Amino acid sequence: MERLLECLRSMSLLALGDVHSNNNARTLTQRLIESGEVKVLFIEWPNFNQLNEAIELMILEGLDQSQASMALRQGQYFATLSKSDASPSLLELTAIAISHRVKVAACDLSADQALSRIFQLRQIEEYDAPKDTVLFDDEGLAVRDDYAVTQIDKYSKLISNGRLILWGDNHFKDYENRYLKPRHHLLEPSKRFDVLPNNLLKKLKTTRSIFDILYIPNTQINMYL
Repeated sequence: MERLLECLRSMSLLALGDVHSNNNARTLTQRLIESGEVKVLFIEWPNFNQLNEAIELMILEGLDQSQASMALRQGQYFATLSKSDASPSLLELTAIAISHRVKVAACDLSADQALSRIFQLRQIEEYDAPKDTVLFDDEGLAVRDDYAVTQIDKYSKLISNGRLILWGDNHFKDYENRYLKPRHHLLEPSKRFDVLPNNLLKKLKTTRSIFDILYIPNTQINMYL
């Protein structure tokens, strides 16, 4: 644990690989928040209903965990959260962070937002797969990672330490096909939009605000519990 706390005290970014059905990374995140060393928590969730702005207001109002949890539920900020999400859920972790005056930044795209970006990049008006799958296929992962990096970089320019990211472990893995493939027959192969580097970890390392990253894969999380 001390290694992780030292990372948070430094100008590095601590990244925990999350598996939504497993609570190990979430439990570790809670313990790190409660240590007092976390200043900002980046989560894999869209900024629904101006969630980030609402969180800042809740912190200013001094809400405790119970009050923050109720406010988050009433605001429907996590209404689409899967019921199979491991506990503590992203809503619960956000409430815990608020009670410890830790900024929480939801830095992901919604399915509609990701789909819109793919349409724009591929210059198409149709998508040849169910909309819900766009978040998880290679194209969706690519545009989501690009967006997440811009948001994390934005906050990191203001907060130089105490930075913790809890994100799906699959985003930190290389994917051979993580680029926008011209599957639509009207799109010429020359218009392919390549996204390199091909995972979130590599993309974060290209920013100027993040000097170093300590990434803990989900398979190694239990070593720190």
